[in-house]
This record gives sequence, C-alpha cells and structure tokens, in this order.
Amino acid sequence: MKRLATIVVITILLSVTWQGCASRETTQVPGFDKRLSFTQRYDITKYLISTGQLETADSQLRQLERLARTDVQKAMANDAKASLCLARRELVSAEKYASIAIRDYSSLASPYRVRALTRKERGNLSGAIQDFRSALVLGPNDTESLRGLADILVGQNEILEAVRVLEMFLQVDSLDARAQDAWCGSMASLLGYDRFPVEYLRTLKSGALTRGELAAVLVVEGEMARLEAEALSKPSVAKSVRQVVDLRPNRQAGSSARFRESADSLKSPQDNSQTQKQETSRPSVRIFDCTEFWFAPFVEKAVRLGFLDVYPDGTFRPRDNVRKGILALELYSFLNRHCEDALTVVKATLEKPVHGVEDRIEQSQPAGSAPIDRPNLDYSDVDDSSYLWRPVVAVTELDIMRPASSSSFGIDNPLSGEETRTIARNLARVMASSKCGPSD
Repeated sequence: MKRLATIVVITILLSVTWQGCASRETTQVPGFDKRLSFTQRYDITKYLISTGQLETADSQLRQLERLARTDVQKAMANDAKASLCLARRELVSAEKYASIAIRDYSSLASPYRVRALTRKERGNLSGAIQDFRSALVLGPNDTESLRGLADILVGQNEILEAVRVLEMFLQVDSLDARAQDAWCGSMASLLGYDRFPVEYLRTLKSGALTRGELAAVLVVEGEMARLEAEALSKPSVAKSVRQVVDLRPNRQAGSSARFRESADSLKSPQDNSQTQKQETSRPSVRIFDCTEFWFAPFVEKAVRLGFLDVYPDGTFRPRDNVRKGILALELYSFLNRHCEDALTVVKATLEKPVHGVEDRIEQSQPAGSAPIDRPNLDYSDVDDSSYLWRPVVAVTELDIMRPASSSSFGIDNPLSGEETRTIARNLARVMASSKCGPSD
C-alpha cells in the first residue's frame, strides 16, 4: 500500500509540474520567440498598442528596434513607436517618429495614418487630410483612415466629399453602424431632408429593385448628380451646407415607420433652386398604396417630377419588381414630355413606325432634323415591331441604359441597385446637357 501511495503522489506531482510548465509557455510573450519574423513582431506590437497593453508593447518595441536593419524595418519600428506615443498622448513625439518613418520608407501606409491622427488631435486639419489621403492611396481599404478623413470633412462642411468617403468605407464594412449613421446624416444635410433612411443603403446593394425602391434611386441619385455637377463648376457649392454631422455613435436608423413622412418634409428649403421650381410645376400627389413604406416620399416626388407614373386605377404598386424594358418605356415617356430636344437626333433614326402603339408613343419626326444612320439594334428580345423598340433605341443611343449583351437588351431582366444608380446618373447628365426637365 505504501508503494502504491508513493506512485500516486509522484504521478500527481509530475502532472502538476507539467501543467505549470505548459501554463508558463502559453503565457509567455510571443515577441520573445526567436522563431518569429520581424513582421510578426511588428504586428504583435501594434496589436498590443491597439488593445491598450502599453507596457508590454513598450517591451516588444525595444526588441523590434534592436532587430531593425533595413530601411523598411526601421520605418516599421518608428511607426510602432509613433503609435505608442499617440496612445500615451505624447503628440509631439508621435508626429516626430511618424515623420521619421515616412522619411525612411514612404510606401508604408501606417505612418501616414498615425501622423494624420496626431495632426488631427493637434488641430492641423489640412495636414491631417493630406496624410489620410496619402494613406488611402497606399491602402484604399484602410477603414481607420476613411473614418478619420470623413470626420474632418463633415466638420468642415465638405459634405459632398464626406459622402463619397463614407461610401468607400461602407464598401469595405457595410455593417458599421457609425459609418451608416454618418452617411445618412450627411445625405440628409446635403439634400436638405429632415432625415435620410438607412434602408436606401440596402437598396443600392439589392439585386432586384421594386418600383418603390426604383423611385427612391431615381430621385436621390438625380439630386446627387446635380449637386456634383454644380460642385465641379462652383467648388463653393459643396461647402454651403450648414448642418454638421459627426461620426459619433448615434443611431438614426430605425424601422421604416420612422421615415413615414410627407413629400413636403423631404423638400429642400432652398426655394430658389431649380429643383424647387421643377417640383412646384406639377400638382402635389399622394400615393395611398405607398404610405407605409420608407420610400413613400420619394415615390411621391418621382411621380410629381414625371419620372414614373401611377397606374390607371391610381395605384403605384410599389412592391412590383422592375424590368429593364418597362423602365426604358417609362424613361422614354418622361423624355418625350420634358426633354424632347434630347430625343431630336434619336427620333430622326426611327423612320419605321411602331406597330399597334401609335397612341402610346409620339412618332412624328422633328422638322428639319438631319438624317443619320440607323442604330444597330440586333437584339434577340426586341425588334422594330415591338412597342419597346423606340424606348430601347432612345435610352441606348443617349447612353442612359446599357444592353445586357451585344445580342440582347434584357427587357425582362431585373434591375440591381447599382445598375439603377448608374441609370439615374446618366439620365441626370442627359437632362443637364439638354437643359431640360419638368417646366411650367
């Protein structure tokens, strides 16, 4: 019995000793492992800094500095040192070491970002913007740089540019709540709305839009295209927005019920704008089968502007899926009513009448229009006997819509959010170049 007891005790002691050794091995700082590469040590140091383990990071950094040999390694070590100084709020030292890192190796994105964050804290916003942009050239998916740049832009009322940067951010991380809030707030501020629905972001990523979603995209992207055109000709336009939106966590997004507003609540307060003039040229409408949806105000505005029409029974049918051929027909109807000049050259190519739809589409050719070559419309799904032929010719010749392939327009294809966004921008371009739109 004594021998058996001795064996049990020895076994327990060996087990405890082994577990203790294993525990010490797992808690050992990885940076002291000689098998780790310089890049791995650098990544460990940066991670420790980001998680607030500054004392351990300092120890790792000393190892990193001793091992640095090449210019790239020296730059990485100084970048880590700058990050540590920034975490400790030693801003002067942080900017100094970040600048040294950039001098040693200018193709590393992280030192630019660290220096940008430091300059932002010190109030040098122009320098911070320049560094953020340099970091994004080297690393376009750097969300920290995108967030920092957008934060400065909205603070300086550069809302149009901030929207573009935030969209880049959301392409990398579409679920980031802070970026979504900032984008929605920026859009509301830019377009003069009381608030902007976060559901619109999901619409842009949809592979098949409904009519209600289509109305939202046509209205919003048309307004954005107009603002961007104005900003290109007059840079001060992009700075004219007074409301400032920041990137703090402030959930503006909610259920669709939060965005059940009348069209008047979405109207821009700028009474002297061209858009306001166009909106008042048509009577106010109320689409009763859309009132429960987030896109209700946009549907009303799209109908008021003439982009889309209600059905003969007065309904809009917002949940119906949109097909390319029907959208071509609706856009052609809009162009005939409001942008006939844009169709002058296109109409001159349509010598053959459209069979059976004389009451739908105006077929007269403008007097004095110069004849030009007929477009090559060798599509398997639409020919000149179809009521969709004229609309397809018009929207393709004006480069508003693109065919699905060289042999098919895709009249029955659904419309994705991004495709519809491009169509809306192209339509706005045609309207601007022809100086047309709804008029009194």
